[in-house]
Amino acid sequence: MDKFQDIASLFGEDWAEGKSIKLQLDVNGEVLPLTVRLGLNTPIAASEGVSLRSPDKLDVLKRVGEFPAMSELLSRAPSDFPYEALERRLQAKIFIFGAHQVGVLLARLYAERGGQIDAFLDNDVAKHGSQIDGIPVLAFDRNNMPEDALIVLGSGRYSAVIEQELRALGWSNIMTKQQFLAAIDAPYITESSFRNYRSTVIRQRDAFLSAFLCLDDERSRQVFDGLIAQRLHFGHAAQEIRSPFADEYLEADFVSQLDTRHYVDAGAYNGDTLARLEARFGQVESALLFEPETLAFQACRERFRDRAGVRALQAAMTEQHCELPSPASNSCDVLGELSAESQHCAPANVVGLPLDEVADSAITMIKFDIEGGEEGALKGARQVILRDRPKLCVCAYHRSDDLWKLVDTVLSIRGDYKVGVRHYSDIVDDTTLYFY
Repeated sequence: MDKFQDIASLFGEDWAEGKSIKLQLDVNGEVLPLTVRLGLNTPIAASEGVSLRSPDKLDVLKRVGEFPAMSELLSRAPSDFPYEALERRLQAKIFIFGAHQVGVLLARLYAERGGQIDAFLDNDVAKHGSQIDGIPVLAFDRNNMPEDALIVLGSGRYSAVIEQELRALGWSNIMTKQQFLAAIDAPYITESSFRNYRSTVIRQRDAFLSAFLCLDDERSRQVFDGLIAQRLHFGHAAQEIRSPFADEYLEADFVSQLDTRHYVDAGAYNGDTLARLEARFGQVESALLFEPETLAFQACRERFRDRAGVRALQAAMTEQHCELPSPASNSCDVLGELSAESQHCAPANVVGLPLDEVADSAITMIKFDIEGGEEGALKGARQVILRDRPKLCVCAYHRSDDLWKLVDTVLSIRGDYKVGVRHYSDIVDDTTLYFY
């Protein structure tokens, strides 16, 4: 272990389960030392070297220099970021382009930090002249904008297009959602600071590289690299790594009609994912839908009330049987668009159920989108995963370490899964890991 070995001389015959080796890795002409732990069952750890689970991924490690963000992370390990420069830009009048879920969330987070948005801008004529949270919604008019105004891009799917249009009109003082959240140092989903999405990648570099080496297709490697770039620089997700939003959880590369026969949804909301799934693949034979929030659960239950094979539970999918505080609202319903007409008094608590306790028949596919609870829910589905090897579609952006920790969680249960990743928006949200 004292001498570093040139990775170019390392071949499959040198493989030994449980062995640790010190390598010299050539990354774009820079020779870097790297400790690599070998073994099919080697867990990913935050700071114990890089885990290489199979010799067939050695070639990927050798050519890691082909992936710009991974190369940057390995070669420079960038620790500093000009947050102060971003913060100074907040001294201007601030307008958020996008008077919908993402834009309103940004305005509310800024208000919680003591800031004030001057107005929303939106291309929807029907919204002009209205107000959201007391903030007016206006059309963008170059002639009526303060010259030094800052425009924050508040759209998940159209921010890149909006930015192109603004720059074509001569407007340059623009921030992405990621830059704005970093500037105001806001909490985000489960993280106390959005800046963790960058700092965690740097602190846990070897773990992210380990997850990258678990990926089984070149498209996934390109997507993963693009996601690391986004976190290092807080920009948009590059267009080339995005997949159509309509394909979220339904990627043809990983999911087929056969997989959808017996479906489980951890975080079903109002049943929208099951509806999209059935529109593409046809009616499922059975479905088990978990949704803890009262209005969303009621809408989901109503949507499928005539379907004997669809069972909706007002419950959270968890690692252990427990009680949890009932959520007051749903994170994807920022504007409260669900009808409250049938709302009953929300219970003080909802039950948390491991899937292993309630799945009494074969499961072919599970989708997880539960605001950071994915790791625990996966552990609570361990026996189902071991028994049925269902396809798994797991959201991987609610925690800053999800991109590696959820890979480790699944492969520690079943090491025979292949791993893929796709991304569905301009922003940091909407990344899905696929285990197939």
